[in-house]
Amino acid sequence: MTQGRLELRTSAAVRALTGDHGLGARLHFVDGQTGEATPAPLGLVVHRCGSCEALLVEGERGEDAMDCFECGTRIAATADACPSCGWTW
Repeated sequence: MTQGRLELRTSAAVRALTGDHGLGARLHFVDGQTGEATPAPLGLVVHRCGSCEALLVEGERGEDAMDCFECGTRIAATADACPSCGWTW
């Protein structure tokens, strides 16, 4: 898993033509080591941890199951919590 940050970015053409930095803005994941920005398509499945506010965004090729943030155990798509440690989102 790669650490980075989420940014809203607008193309230079839109900013220059409209002066609006929000018009046409897209969500991007920016890699913390390389600085490479990858656009994030809208409508992806996201899991949020209520206690630490961590977000897990599944890619378009994401699986229904996921790995637990706490212990790494595989969590089935139908589960409401980690079967090993009880972590939930």
